[in-house]
Amino acid sequence: MTSDFDNPRHSDMKPLDIQLLDGINNTPALGLAIRGWADCEERGLGDGTLNVHATMKAFLACAQNGREMIPAGVMTWEYDAALKRVWIYQSYVLPEFRGRGIYNLLWARMVEHAAIDLKAHSIQSATHIRNSAMRAIAARQGRFEECVVLRFNLA
Repeated sequence: MTSDFDNPRHSDMKPLDIQLLDGINNTPALGLAIRGWADCEERGLGDGTLNVHATMKAFLACAQNGREMIPAGVMTWEYDAALKRVWIYQSYVLPEFRGRGIYNLLWARMVEHAAIDLKAHSIQSATHIRNSAMRAIAARQGRFEECVVLRFNLA
């Protein structure tokens, strides 16, 4: 698999480690997922719903920062065995690590795990209709838009 980390333009980039977490409680993944949710809310790309709970699984990307590896990105998810479907709840890469291929590496690891280990039939997620960056990344990854959620505010 080729990533931005393999690209000669990014020869200054440091190693990356992606870990599979069986739960996010008391892990750096929880903080990153909440930070990602808050970032979307601040940019008007959320609906106020925080979908985070301790039993979620996650892929946590840690990148080298100086002499230490620090959490740089996260993808939280759950597997529905009856539907053979993975649902991605929150994906987030810290701003200082964006543009380095971290999200694409998290996605590739999710696809590999879902296909080989879980024998899933699909991976699904949702994003705000105005989240053009995420929608463009998803399209480049071969994902397609399937539905539109309609909302009517009463208050």
